Amino acid sequence: MELVLSLFPGIDVLGRGFEELGFSVVRGPDTLWDQRIEDFHTIPNRFDGIIGGPPCQNYSDANRCRKRMQRRREGQVRTVTLSAQSLASKCV
Repeated sequence: MELVLSLFPGIDVLGRGFEELGFSVVRGPDTLWDQRIEDFHTIPNRFDGIIGGPPCQNYSDANRCRKRMQRRREGQVRTVTLSAQSLASKCV
């Protein structure tokens, strides 16, 4: 059985997929569980592979444009709402 290290796993859907394929998955630390990568140590050359999913876009600290995207979404909702109201007033 191959041993795979899953880094920044979050809820580790990727690691679960590897387990279903027969891999043994060791989950590394994740800030979701108040764990720090700096505090994580493994035995060198022990793992057959390393996997890691992308950050959760809506909640990641790496999502530097969160406010801009939120404003954009709010603007789109406002535009759709105004368009719907305008259309509704013409149909009545």
